[in-house]
Parts: sequence; C-alpha cells; structure tokens
Amino acid sequence: MLIDYSWTLRDANQPKHIGEEAYMQLRSQAHARSAQRLLELFQANGGIYIKLGQHIAALVYLLPNEYCDTMRVLQNECPPTSLRDIEALFESDMGVGMADLFEAFDPEPLGVASLAQVHRATLSGSVLQHGLRLHRGVAGAGGSSSAAAAGVDSGAVAAAAAASAVGDGAAAAPRAPAAERRRVAVKIQHPSLDQHAAIDIQSCAFFVRLVKRLFPAFEFEWLASELQSSLPQELDFRLEAANAERVRANFANSQLMRIPEIVWADRRILVMEYVEGGKIDDPEYMQKHGISPEAVSADLTKAYSEMIFRHGFVHCDPHPGNVFVRPCRDRRPWWQFGLVGLPKNYEIVLLDHGLYRTLSDAFRLDYAHFWDALIRANEPDIEHYAYRLFLHDERVSANGVEHHRLFASMVSGRSWEAITMANGEGLTYARTDSEVNQVKKNAQMDRFLIAIADILAKLPRELLLLLKTNDLLRAIDSSLGVSSGRRHLVRMVSMMGWYCADAICRETVSALSRQHDELRRLGDLVVWPLWTYRAVWEAWLRFLGMTLRLSVLRLV
Repeated sequence: MLIDYSWTLRDANQPKHIGEEAYMQLRSQAHARSAQRLLELFQANGGIYIKLGQHIAALVYLLPNEYCDTMRVLQNECPPTSLRDIEALFESDMGVGMADLFEAFDPEPLGVASLAQVHRATLSGSVLQHGLRLHRGVAGAGGSSSAAAAGVDSGAVAAAAAASAVGDGAAAAPRAPAAERRRVAVKIQHPSLDQHAAIDIQSCAFFVRLVKRLFPAFEFEWLASELQSSLPQELDFRLEAANAERVRANFANSQLMRIPEIVWADRRILVMEYVEGGKIDDPEYMQKHGISPEAVSADLTKAYSEMIFRHGFVHCDPHPGNVFVRPCRDRRPWWQFGLVGLPKNYEIVLLDHGLYRTLSDAFRLDYAHFWDALIRANEPDIEHYAYRLFLHDERVSANGVEHHRLFASMVSGRSWEAITMANGEGLTYARTDSEVNQVKKNAQMDRFLIAIADILAKLPRELLLLLKTNDLLRAIDSSLGVSSGRRHLVRMVSMMGWYCADAICRETVSALSRQHDELRRLGDLVVWPLWTYRAVWEAWLRFLGMTLRLSVLRLV
C-alpha cells in the first residue's frame, strides 16, 4: 500500500501535468487498490481486524469513499464459532455444560459479528424455578471468568439451581411471564479472541504509527488510540451488562425504547431477554406491520438527542444489526388519535451495549452550544464552540482550510454553503445533487483530506465516536428513504434544536442555583430568591425563543 501510494502520487505537480480530473481518477484508483488489499488482510486475520474494518466502513463522511465502500462487505462477513467450541467455552467459563442451563439451544446463530455471535435458547425450567435473578452493577467485578466470578454457584447450577451474576445488588425476576422469561438470547464471544486480541490491537496500533512516521501527513493515529481504548471494554460482557442496566434506567419512563433485560453476564457469555423485531433499516418489515419509517427515524433521533444532550451516556454503535423496531400498541395519548402526527405503533429495541461513552457536563454543554449555533447558522458561535471542543486551538490548517467550517460539515454531513443558506434555515433544506457532488469532490481533494485527518487528530475520543454515531444514523435514514425530504429534515432539526436549547437552559439555571446555594451557605445577609435573578429569566426566555422559532419552522 505504501509503495503504491508513493509511486502513484510521487509527483506533487501531477495535477498540473495531467489535469485535475485525471489526477483525481488516478488517486481514486490507488485508494481502491489499497482498500482492497486492506480488506483481504482483515478477512485473513478476522476478529479485531474485522471490527476495525467495520469501523472504517462507518466513517462515510470522513474517509475516502473507496475505503468505506470496500469495507462495507465486512458488516455481513463474519465467520461463526462452532457449536463444539461454544460448549467448551461454557465448560471453561461457567464450570457447567449448556445442557445444565438450557432446555433448548439453537445451533444456528441469529447473527454473527466480529467479536461475538448470538443464539436463541430456552432456559431450563429448573433454573427458572430456583429463582433466576437479574444482573446488576457488575462493572467492578474482577477479571476471573469462572462461574464464581460471575456470581454463579457451579454446584447449584449443576443441580439446576443457577443464580445470576451479581455485583452491588440484585433485582427481582423479570416482569415478563415465566414462559416468556424462559426464551433468551445468548451472546457468546469468539473464543479465539482471548488468544489474539491483545496482540492484534498492538499490531494495528504499531502499523498505524509506522505509517505516520513514513508519511507525516497521515493523521489517523486516533484510529489506533480508539481501538486500544474501546475494544478491551467491548470484550468484557460484564461491562456491557452494566451499560444495559444504566441505559434502561435512563429510559425507565419511556414508552419508546426497549432495552432487553439481562439475565446473567460473564466476561465472555451474556444471557439476555429474547426480543423479536426487524432491523431498523428494513422498510419492507415496517410496511408489513403498518409502521411509518419517517416516524421511526424521528424517534431514533429523539432518543439519541436525549442520550447526548440530557443523559450524557451514549450508545455509540447504532448500526442496523444493533437497532430493531417491533410492532406494539399505539403509544400516543388518546386525544391525539386520528388528529395529531403519525401512529406510534412500535417501539425501538436497542441491542449490543458494549460501546458507550460518558460525556462530561462541560463537553455536553459545548456540544449543545455548537449544534445550537449550527442550527442558527451563526458563524462566530460555530467557530467559538468548535475550538472549545478541539484539543488544540489551531484555527487554520497549513493548506488554508478553515477548520471550524470543515468541522461543521463533518458533524452535520452538509456543505458549509448549505449550512449558512436561507437565513439560518439551511439545515432544513433537502440535499441537492449539486451539494452531494460537491461534498464528495471535496472529500477526495488532498487539501481537504489532510485537513480532515488533522481535525480528527485534534478531537477528544468522545467526539470521534459521536461523529461515527452521526454517520451511522444518517445511513439508517438513507436506507429508510427519508433522508432527503424537507419535512423530515425540519423535524430532525427541530428535535435536536429543542434538546440543545433544553440542555443549555438547564445547565445555566443549575449553575446559578449552585451559586445561589453557596451564597446561602456562606451566610450572606440578603440572598434573593433564585427566580428574581435576571440571568434565570434570560435563560428561560432564550429557551422559549428557540422553541418558538423551531415550532414556527415546522408549521411553515
């Protein structure tokens, strides 16, 4: 790959000699050849390399199209672990065989991913009878993968009296009927990862850094750093169980989100409630069940806006295999039936809770301000909050690209011209063919590609994963055929804008409240009530103003 790029693009004056279009085609061919070589390398090594390839495929707006398109086949090309190896894994990690735990176990996996595969199973009646308990708070558990470390009494399980993995407390049995509780999904990590994962992670990091030394303009060390940071967490299913419990608590009062309940968790084995549904990018499934793709897309945006701007705890891998939709009764209030909006006869099922990021309050607020500025097309605020989010305050790259403008396009998936058009309503206008072609053309140009890599190297890891999450959500919208309509875009912008304004208002009032309490604690003689402060009213009026503006936008 290195030799190919060095030879093909050896002359810096090539664009002048052969023409810009011919040069772009030459470089695209080099990208395609290199991407194919990389794909073959990932397929030959499997495991961690497949995961890396899937990560590359998701970065549609950040990497050359040739890499994203070539790596996309890895989303569905993961070799399964054999039933014999699964049985051996239960024996080694749980201390018992599958027959002691399950009445039935489907040998055909429901799905196979780079790190694990999922099987449908039926819990043994005796296991359920002896008091199956839910997994809680196991993130602090030790490194052992034995049955004892998972909180399971091996002898009791052998006698068909299993207990769940327990951390800082256990809950009562699931609320579903016993017959339903017996149906479970079993997630099993590929056993070979234990032998090769650590070495593969270090190898990937080494080669990325080697390329950086040979080609200083190659600024993709962040990819290796992210791999080293996130993969060890994804390989411990006890952490995934803890994440699932936390996000379920965050959406406890929501009728929209369904998080399968955890039955028990070990480091490499996770047993959870079995929930049926169709992939969220399957419009035929939705049509069959009378579900509106537009409404589903809007609700998914709502859920992620709530995670990002209110909870600060974000599921960062929403590809279609991890997000399902399933029919249910209409969730709207009775007074909205037939009068307001599309039917809400579905719920969104969120799966695979291995990759999450916790956002600090400072980061969450800066990101809310940044999106608020994007929606208002206010360039001074866009610039200010973009550089607050960056790790380094370098305003313009060496080749003259203004970083805050390029970053705005990377986050929104829109051109800078589209963002700033129509008096601050540019994000609500449908993408034109001209805009799409311009974005693609810019992404292929050397100066923009180098600037993108430069920006990615400056971003905190939380923001890198949010960029990936944004791309995956946009890909879902595109699959559902709702990404280009103005009504849909207005709804998306309105929803995100409301959550941004809400986060800004809440944080402003909360900060004033803390200052107010501190004055009272210090014993100031006169402390006026919080509602008398001008800043409180300014925060609420700003929030109401944004809400009114977005409401008018939806009506128009």
